[in-house]
Amino acid sequence: LPMFRGPEEVQRFVDTVAGRAEVVLLLETPEAVARVHEVAAVEGVDEIHLGLNDLTLALGLPNRFMLLASKVAERVAGAVIAAGLRFGAGGIGRAGDDSLPIPADLVYSQYARLGARAALISRSFFGEDPAALDLAAEVDRARRRMAELRRCDADELEAARAELSELADAAVRW
Repeated sequence: LPMFRGPEEVQRFVDTVAGRAEVVLLLETPEAVARVHEVAAVEGVDEIHLGLNDLTLALGLPNRFMLLASKVAERVAGAVIAAGLRFGAGGIGRAGDDSLPIPADLVYSQYARLGARAALISRSFFGEDPAALDLAAEVDRARRRMAELRRCDADELEAARAELSELADAAVRW
């Protein structure tokens, strides 16, 4: 369910799904951020993803990397995980891809820092020639890298957050 604003919409969606599929929410509005604890408490929700692009725009942030390194992301992740739900976020590139404006490892480290157990892949994941991509192998590589980063200590992950924040602050606004 994308673009919801509060638990009432989520409850209607859960009722409509009626257990026939997993309920995954894409949190993309400031109103949903403000009520994240209530949203995460709705019985029948299985997973909540932080919608980086739309929420970044809605919050007036310069780019999605600023959101990923922010207290807002920490607050959302904390509420989702405390409710016993899977937390994820949108937008990873291929593991180890340093050709991106922000190195992939700095982004991946935020997933580890925030406790994310799910990720959406970005267009950049497919690279210049999507037909040549071995998707299964690249997804496996991404999962392995995430697992490695989850073993880092809090200081290492905080240093990566600070570096990401610095690079994001210098990045182009979109």
